[in-house]
Amino acid sequence: MGYLIVQMLALLILAVALGVLLGWLVFRWRRRVVSEDNWQRIENEREDLRATAAAAAAERDRVRSQHDLLVDERGRLTRRLADLAPAHESAGASASPAAPASPWAGEPSAAELQRLRDEAARVPVLEAELGR
Repeated sequence: MGYLIVQMLALLILAVALGVLLGWLVFRWRRRVVSEDNWQRIENEREDLRATAAAAAAERDRVRSQHDLLVDERGRLTRRLADLAPAHESAGASASPAAPASPWAGEPSAAELQRLRDEAARVPVLEAELGR
């Protein structure tokens, strides 16, 4: 029984080796053919991609520098806010509450409206006197 297993394994190894050898012989001689136009197109595409990569790297560097500037500014503003917070809290404790803003702030009063109506009523009388 052991002899039969050894014989089968030997034949399997021989078949695999023969397949590898034949595959190598067949595909070793096959050359890839690239036309001049196709080669030029690939070269141009490669150059375009290199230019795009360089532009992307420059944009990345610009964005990183802006990010660093903004992080620095945020740190400065955070420190300033932390420095001003105690002063704001102490000022808020001593200040009196502000009066609520009137919903009619900036609008004319009732007396002002009545005066304007009276003047508007006099306009036709004055125009008649002028003879218009």
